[in-house]
Amino acid sequence: MIHEEYIPYPSPVERDGRIAAIIERALPAPRRLWTAVPALWRSMGFRGLFFGVWDCTFLALLTGAAAWCSAALLAVQQEHGACTALFITSPVLWAALHGLTMWKERMSGVWELFMTARVTLRQLSALRMLLFGGVSVAASVAASGVVRLVVRGEMSMLRLCGVSFAALFLFAAGSLLAEEYLRPPLGYPAVPVTWAVLGAVLIKLGPRAEVFLAGLPAAVTCCIAAAAAGVYLALIKRRCFTGKEAAAHAVS
Repeated sequence: MIHEEYIPYPSPVERDGRIAAIIERALPAPRRLWTAVPALWRSMGFRGLFFGVWDCTFLALLTGAAAWCSAALLAVQQEHGACTALFITSPVLWAALHGLTMWKERMSGVWELFMTARVTLRQLSALRMLLFGGVSVAASVAASGVVRLVVRGEMSMLRLCGVSFAALFLFAAGSLLAEEYLRPPLGYPAVPVTWAVLGAVLIKLGPRAEVFLAGLPAAVTCCIAAAAAGVYLALIKRRCFTGKEAAAHAVS
């Protein structure tokens, strides 16, 4: 006599738990920048991140220092020219760091070598840009403090930092947008050239440009800076998680 084996059916709680476990294992983990960045940092380290471009980093720091000295002189020579000087020079350090490192790697052939590495070229670029942004923010605070000392406290630190941060992140976000959506090599010089022209116009306008920039409420400039920083971080996340190595290699 054959006895039919009884197979117990799982309870609703057990069934839902097993379904949830299957879904969790089957679906990819959500991609978050704040979890991916520490893993990339552990993979590369500081020395690996700037391998072969230490001279570019030093030159960029000198360029930024020269720009802020020029900003201080402009604030002294032109009456009430502090905001104009900070707005023009705030992105210089970020632009020099990004531009010089990328240029040297392209000229030395390391750009193509990075495309075959375990950490992709776009991930390397994203990690560098996060670090460049942090260094530039700290430098902007220091430059704003120096300019405030030069103008003898006539303007609040919050107002100066707001103008500086707005200029920095507008330039950085615009540069990444141009590099993503304009055909190379047009995307690389587009924003720097535009910023240079804008700076020349502001210097030509003189007091009128200063009155406009100084008249912006600190809340407005901080909101502009926050919005541009949000775009900047979103573009860095896109670089970190979107691979376009083959296309970049074909273009180069």
